[in-house]
Amino acid sequence: MNNLVCKEEVIWKQRAKVLWLAEGDRNTRFFHAKVNEQKQSKEIKKIHDSLGREVVGIEGIWKVITDYFGSIFTSTRPQEEATEDVLSSLESRVTEDMNNELLKPFTTEEVMHALNQMHPLLSLWDRM
Repeated sequence: MNNLVCKEEVIWKQRAKVLWLAEGDRNTRFFHAKVNEQKQSKEIKKIHDSLGREVVGIEGIWKVITDYFGSIFTSTRPQEEATEDVLSSLESRVTEDMNNELLKPFTTEEVMHALNQMHPLLSLWDRM
């Protein structure tokens, strides 16, 4: 039972992102409150639609968001400014060195290595 309490304490400590806890303290109420506080601070409470009107409530907010992104990504000719807004807000995950490595042509050794890892009784066409 004590092990279960310790596990619960660890879970709430991690969720609350609090790095300190007095040894032996089992104050999970504190961690519950911390998690709820963080959740509320990250919650979108209102948003403006394409006409500049303020929209509140989860259903209305979802509609504004889905309409906005739906118009961008389903358009055959999206507005360049809107596309740039979306792309500029994305954090780049692939560095230039990583990209250069990915763009290099395959070597004979890499192709042979991949072929040698395939099941010997299956042809290439069985996998397509």
